[in-house]
Amino acid sequence: MTAHGQAVAAQNAHTGLVTAFNSARDATEAVRRTQKFIDDTINNVANDIKTKWFLTIGDLANGAVETLRSIHSATLLAESTRLADDAARYMTQATSASGAQPSTVYRDVDTARTMSQSADDLARESADAKAGAGRVAIRAGGALAAAGIVYDIAVADKPVGQAVVSGAGGFAASVVAGAGTGALVGSFVPVPGVGTAVGAVVGAGVGIFTSGAIDSIYENGIGAVGDAFAAGGEAIVNTGEAIGGAAEAVGGAVGDAWNAIF
Repeated sequence: MTAHGQAVAAQNAHTGLVTAFNSARDATEAVRRTQKFIDDTINNVANDIKTKWFLTIGDLANGAVETLRSIHSATLLAESTRLADDAARYMTQATSASGAQPSTVYRDVDTARTMSQSADDLARESADAKAGAGRVAIRAGGALAAAGIVYDIAVADKPVGQAVVSGAGGFAASVVAGAGTGALVGSFVPVPGVGTAVGAVVGAGVGIFTSGAIDSIYENGIGAVGDAFAAGGEAIVNTGEAIGGAAEAVGGAVGDAWNAIF
């Protein structure tokens, strides 16, 4: 390999290393920006809990009320099931009795019908109580979210747009997370109210965190977070490619020099 070729190979290797350095620097900056977003989010969450503690307590109290309503609904349903089973037993006794007095058969049939009707009534009450619990919880949660938005605008002096998006986003995340967690826990722990209670606590936490994250996005500039993650991923890829290219160039130069000598 000529001296000129070796110089070109060395230059290519140097260029590759410079590119790798710049890419690594960009990746580091992206990580720093992402870390700042996380730190700001944690600070926002802590501040919300500290300054708007009354709303957090209200949210948890709302969850407690919903839990009690769910327990009431489950109790009604359990009683409905018991009465339905008793009604079936009396009806079976009436229809399968041999040599029983007609008055006894009629009594058992009337008892079965009465119990069956009561079971149906309790089942409807249970369904209404469960549906009502969900409606009341969402309305109360929405009212608390609205109160939080008003507080942020009037007391915390947040921009109106930020306050509305932060409050609405936190409320939406709270509802989705609470419902999902409640259903999941309820499927594993068949104890009335447990799933609802856990869902309420998780929903409250997710709502507060989401609101803090949205505030952090506004504070760091819309798009800053997405840009940081995108820049970080692209920089990592570029760094890998550049280091690979530099290594190939250096390896090629050494190989050519070896062949030229021997």
